[in-house]
Amino acid sequence: MPPREDIAVWVLVSSASVDEYQHDLQANEHNARWMLALLAKKRIFVGNILDPRATAVDACGNYGFAGTYGGQLCTWELSSGKKTGWYTVFQLWTSLLCCC
Repeated sequence: MPPREDIAVWVLVSSASVDEYQHDLQANEHNARWMLALLAKKRIFVGNILDPRATAVDACGNYGFAGTYGGQLCTWELSSGKKTGWYTVFQLWTSLLCCC
């Protein structure tokens, strides 16, 4: 199968150094240092460090999502990286209830 040039992949990249990672393990701390990166056309495009409160990240359709332990959800456009909003669990439930 010939290589395809129209494929792009979003990945999470750790920005922590080995020393920072080992310190976090010894101190039993969780200091997230994740960056969103795009692999496309034999290049890596790296963005800014994600909010350190992020504990879960996912993508669906044209949007990316990052959730926190505190019940907040950040959304952004995958094509541009533009943040589209920060929501709390309460805001999401009221929005869902209004739609139903």
